[in-house]
Amino acid sequence: MAGLYYKTRGTLPKGYNTMSKKALYTSVYNEMFLNAQSPVFDRYRIYGGFGYVINKNFRVETGLMAQIQENTRP
Repeated sequence: MAGLYYKTRGTLPKGYNTMSKKALYTSVYNEMFLNAQSPVFDRYRIYGGFGYVINKNFRVETGLMAQIQENTRP
């Protein structure tokens, strides 16, 4: 399958200027998958969540994702 993949993501720390240790943050992203063949639109996802930075190498995050997917079955 040849196609195009697009994703944007953003994180915003709460009360901190950076994603430092013990920071709480919100996270959002969306992504879209397009095909070079029919159907052109394949999938679209949107996500929103919250996270916690444990240290510079580890963080945990939880959230909700909604997905729209093209149904190609007859």
